[in-house]
Amino acid sequence: GGIIASMVVDRLLATLEESFLKKLEVYTFGSAANHMNGGHCLKHIEHFANESDFFASSGVMTYYQTARNKYDNMLYIDWGKTGHLLNMHYLDPEIAEHEMNMAYLNDNNMNIFAVGRPAERSHMATYLFGGGGNPVVNTTYGGA
Repeated sequence: GGIIASMVVDRLLATLEESFLKKLEVYTFGSAANHMNGGHCLKHIEHFANESDFFASSGVMTYYQTARNKYDNMLYIDWGKTGHLLNMHYLDPEIAEHEMNMAYLNDNNMNIFAVGRPAERSHMATYLFGGGGNPVVNTTYGGA
């Protein structure tokens, strides 16, 4: 899905006017793609990855960290989680927000910040897990 989504976004960037692109939001889960362009044109982009998701480790978690970041916008990592299946491993309704161990990597220096700060909170995480407490966040990135 992430590879196809990145190719579709590339095609849309090449063919549509910016006024149309400003309406588009893109969310990826466990993306194996090597890039995602459009942060300057699209309304919103977020990427989610489980720390031990093989596909995310070889995709978004690898390419997000390169010197020339090939991924636009924010990456949220659920530390300690495994699996790649959307419903089972990413959208599990049994997981309470306070048990989520999510963080995002800053585009410039790969620092890790808590999602729970209102200005930095994920749009999708808010939708999936509701409002409320701050998740516990790892302070070191141990990914691929």
